[in-house]
Amino acid sequence: MDFTTVAPNAEQLEEAYGGWSHSLLDMISFQVSRQTGTESEYYVHRIYSNGLLMPVPCDVENCFTEAQIREIFYKALGRTVEAQQLASRGAMMPECLKRSMDLAEGLTRPMALM
Repeated sequence: MDFTTVAPNAEQLEEAYGGWSHSLLDMISFQVSRQTGTESEYYVHRIYSNGLLMPVPCDVENCFTEAQIREIFYKALGRTVEAQQLASRGAMMPECLKRSMDLAEGLTRPMALM
């Protein structure tokens, strides 16, 4: 799936992930630091052809394959959703997170299942 890389934009991130955008960035940073031992401070945004906005640490693109970048993001997004569910005590998931999970699932599904 094609994507366009753009400079980070707080409004875009807020629109895509609501109040959970900072948590998502923390979760991505955690996933990356587990694997590389370093933390990222600067992100770019990828906008995929399906509409998904994915924050990607700049230094990650040289360390991981596209499939690994997508998997890191999907895990981080899943943990963000889990945190939201715990914080809201099981209340309905915000539409922005639900939509992002649906779009991300399509990007991370193994090719054999598509």
